Amino acid sequence: MSSPFSAHSPLPEGFVLDVYCFERVLGSPGAFGTTYAARDTKAGTRLAIKELFPRDLVMRDTDLLVHPQSAEEAGYFQDAMRMFRHEADVLSQVKHENVVRVLDYFEANGTGYMVMEYQEGYDLSRHFTMQKPGRLNENELRKLILPLLDGLEAVHAHNYLHRDIKPTNIYLTRGHRPLLLDFGAARQMVVSRSRPVTTILTAPFAPFEQYGTSIPQGPWTDIYAMGCVMFEALVSVDELPPSPNRLGEDTLVPLSHRLRGQEYSDDLLAAIDWSLQVNPQDRPQTIAAWREVLHGKASPPKPLSVPINQGSPVPAPPTAADEAKRRRTMWIVVGVGVLFFFFLFVIAAVVAAIWYFHR
Repeated sequence: MSSPFSAHSPLPEGFVLDVYCFERVLGSPGAFGTTYAARDTKAGTRLAIKELFPRDLVMRDTDLLVHPQSAEEAGYFQDAMRMFRHEADVLSQVKHENVVRVLDYFEANGTGYMVMEYQEGYDLSRHFTMQKPGRLNENELRKLILPLLDGLEAVHAHNYLHRDIKPTNIYLTRGHRPLLLDFGAARQMVVSRSRPVTTILTAPFAPFEQYGTSIPQGPWTDIYAMGCVMFEALVSVDELPPSPNRLGEDTLVPLSHRLRGQEYSDDLLAAIDWSLQVNPQDRPQTIAAWREVLHGKASPPKPLSVPINQGSPVPAPPTAADEAKRRRTMWIVVGVGVLFFFFLFVIAAVVAAIWYFHR
């Protein structure tokens, strides 16, 4: 029995667009769009198709056409179409086995559709919950992460970011091939116009710079999120504070201290700690630089200790010599002030005496 139609209903099962037959919804419809399991009716191949459907901006009529909800939303929706089209164009050029393949893009029904390869498997979040004794060993983690870093580097080579790396957006195929999917670059820019950014980002995987617009984002943004994924594989993501909460007193204990002497190498722990620096400038700036530390070919540089929103270094606390110098200066100023007022008093007394004897 089908659900009653609403202005935000997904496409019905069996709906056909061009050569594609939509079979069912994969997962749950999101704020930015809906992904369907589909089939190419000519080739017979199974596919995944993402429909652009930002729920805050558009609605679906009974003819299944997508329309902006108002004239104001129409402009925003055109921007969403442009960014969605750009994402499809970039990902179609990324030919890497660890990044979801985009096979086609077309526009119909008043919106856009991204056609992707379909893979059987499950996401990394489910994989983590199945682990016993509850965390991956180093060999398992490296087999998982290193291919993903290669794929992410291929995306960055096109001047594009994922911006939503987390276990639910990393897929493990039946052959245990890790796959980056569900890119968040276009989604976050569109949905943030109608919803608070805190409801769009997933803590603790989002780094601090994603919560505002004044700090540049770059490969270091995705590296922070990937570092959070690695942290969850070894400890528990519940013990990783959201990045804005770390701006004051950072309570996060580095893994190189916490897990020292256990089954993990110093290189692995140092690389994860480096990726989780709050200040973007203190993180690896490229996948290549991060990979060097993971392989033990380099060491992380010392943090720059530059505040997030300032350009000058944090002043060092005063030493005992500094404090003594400050006190001497204070007493000199006080003494000069006392002498100044004493001379004023003497001059006033002399003037008063002269006036008194000559009146």
